[in-house]
Amino acid sequence: MNDVESSISLPPHLSLEVLPDLAVALRKALLADQGLLLDGAEVKSVDGASLQLLLATLQTASHKGIHCRWQAVSTALKDAAVLAGIRKELSMDETQS
Repeated sequence: MNDVESSISLPPHLSLEVLPDLAVALRKALLADQGLLLDGAEVKSVDGASLQLLLATLQTASHKGIHCRWQAVSTALKDAAVLAGIRKELSMDETQS
């Protein structure tokens, strides 16, 4: 792995409507075998399917040895992860934003 990171800014509304495009972008980032930088600063709402996609992405990255980190996490995204009981699994404790 090199020091280059793929960067993905999450949309304001993480819902079923955006998941297909987001899933493709996340899959491409993982196939590149680079680090992955997720920016969740603009997220205003989150559904359960979106949390599942993010969790699956981070788990896949971990299994492939790809470093993932958060550039920023909105309050709405943090709250949804806490409510679902997966904040630690999403590595959100590593970001200060």
